[in-house]
Amino acid sequence: RAPAGAGEPIGCLATTFTFQPGLFEEQCLARFLQVDSDPQREELAYLLEREANLGKAYAGVLVDRSQAGVEHSLRWDVLSVHIPRGKQHAKISLLAWENCVRVIVSSANLTEQGYRSNQEVTIAIDGNLDGTDQRLVADAVQFLESLIDFVPSGEGESPQKKRATAFLGQVKLLIQDWP
Repeated sequence: RAPAGAGEPIGCLATTFTFQPGLFEEQCLARFLQVDSDPQREELAYLLEREANLGKAYAGVLVDRSQAGVEHSLRWDVLSVHIPRGKQHAKISLLAWENCVRVIVSSANLTEQGYRSNQEVTIAIDGNLDGTDQRLVADAVQFLESLIDFVPSGEGESPQKKRATAFLGQVKLLIQDWP
């Protein structure tokens, strides 16, 4: 959830190896976007609220290509990462609101098991107008930009890569004058 005084959501970009879009959308993304309705009990209200909130904020997940062929909303991006002779196994999330940036580093995949039953390690670091570790946020942004480079797009830049890169640019601008 957003810390007090965080403001409106700007966007989030996460990485994972294995991925369950339902968990990401109904738990992680809904909390980030401050969706109040419950998708299990108020399906239509949830869909309307989610769509309205996603219209204002970016959301994307960088997933190893072996796990990326999953169904998801057309309102958020799944970017398939292809690392030659390797796997995209990192778990890092960057969440940005108007007045706060959060970097989350975890051992948990974006799956029900990773978030509900496995023993995992996670650390969340917030930066805001009161103070920010600019180097840490810059390192997270740089890492995410390097992963985006491993997303195949055919000829030219894909719209998904453009949106993810634009979000990271927004985060850089947001924190540039923070102490």
